[in-house]
Amino acid sequence: QGLNGLNIVGGAGETVLVNVFGNPGTFTNFQMFRNGNAAVDTKVLWNFVDATAVTMTNFSFRGSVLAAYADLQLSGNIEGNTI
Repeated sequence: QGLNGLNIVGGAGETVLVNVFGNPGTFTNFQMFRNGNAAVDTKVLWNFVDATAVTMTNFSFRGSVLAAYADLQLSGNIEGNTI
């Protein structure tokens, strides 16, 4: 059984790098918080290190997504840039 949420703890002005390993990267009904707050945080970079597929359903990436080798299947939104 996978996780259904992530709470990033850190200073409000700090940039956070989230390295995601494994293939595929799948997020379904997943929630993201910064210090317990669900507000959009553009200082987060999601780095899909080795994924060739990233799928998200009912999820919003808060921040930017780096998935250089992956096909993206999105049902949600990205609150930042996609690379």
